[in-house]
Amino acid sequence: MGRLRAAACLAGLFPVVAGCRLLVLQPKGRAGVTVDSWSPIGGGLGSREPTPCVPATQPAIPYAEGWLGADGGASVPLPDGSSVWLFGDSFIGEAGAANRDHAAIVNNTIGISACNGTRWGAMDHYWRQFETTPEAFFNPYGVGFDWPLEAFYSGSSLYALLQRGERTPRVGQGFELTGTDLAIISTTNPTVWTKPWQWKQQIVPINTSAHAYPDSTAIVDGAYVYIYTSLSGYGYTSSPMMVVRAPLDNLGSIASSLEYLSASTRTWEPGLVESDAQIVMDQGASEMSVRFHPAQNEWIAVYIPADLAATQIVMRTAPNYLGPWSDPQPIYQIPEMTPTNPTHKPNTFCYAAREHIEWVTDTSMVVTYACNSRDFSTTLLTDMELYRPVPVTIPLQP
Repeated sequence: MGRLRAAACLAGLFPVVAGCRLLVLQPKGRAGVTVDSWSPIGGGLGSREPTPCVPATQPAIPYAEGWLGADGGASVPLPDGSSVWLFGDSFIGEAGAANRDHAAIVNNTIGISACNGTRWGAMDHYWRQFETTPEAFFNPYGVGFDWPLEAFYSGSSLYALLQRGERTPRVGQGFELTGTDLAIISTTNPTVWTKPWQWKQQIVPINTSAHAYPDSTAIVDGAYVYIYTSLSGYGYTSSPMMVVRAPLDNLGSIASSLEYLSASTRTWEPGLVESDAQIVMDQGASEMSVRFHPAQNEWIAVYIPADLAATQIVMRTAPNYLGPWSDPQPIYQIPEMTPTNPTHKPNTFCYAAREHIEWVTDTSMVVTYACNSRDFSTTLLTDMELYRPVPVTIPLQP
């Protein structure tokens, strides 16, 4: 098929009708086991060896090839030295457009940053396209849409955690969250991940709960992936986090192999029972990161509190990815949310703060966040400084 340009037409690669979405759901029970991860752990879990491309500069997320902005912005480093970025609702229009007035919106796109020797190259953006109509890169089985929130790599496959929803015109916010999916992605050449036209994707359900969403952040440790899960309902007001896990050798049937950390037994129990969840973090966010920092010998959680009026990015630390976590500490005052700052944006709210471990050094980390506007018809369509991941470098104490 040859190398596609950025924002290439992937319709022939991920057919809409055949071979793209496969539902796998095989009932299987698992006995509860003792919690084996409460003690502090070290090593590089949740991180990676830095590539030669760990610079003093920040990642570039350009408007290019008709990609005109998106929220989200999780990234995952891959064995070939590249990084895949996951974006939520994305504007697609004419290359070089000065605004988004005539742009289409798709529910998700991806970006790929490649390490070229010692420098990161420009990011390429990709989505699917049917004839002349842009379509989301990830499309769920059945009805609805998927927002990608986190990704991890294991074995020779890439996995993306997707928040599933359905449009509800004239009701509430115009959408309803209906559960979580997992995209399982393989490629014809596992040593090269910069050619998404060679990828094969399969989307399977994780759960259909309206109260628990296992998609906030993921840690691969041993034979399992551990997933921070945001809770709503049951009187919760601050996005407390529980943790579920699934065996890496059975992710194709993750819905039936999921286990949760139980508050009543303090063991891993089969399924996902929100009312019995062990709360590992009293306040988190649906989009966040939890990463290990060898230089500090601790885990660092980064997020913006789940409050539309939040003005700061915060950080928490722990000796273990299951806690105990320190109190939140502000690490960045968001200019768009600060009235005294010249770049303050009225009617704005910011979210989706997370760390990008590819750019970590012993004394700094790179975090991105996104800002949106309550004024869609004018501000969001015309202000190109809004609605794109914003990278900032945060100093760390070695």
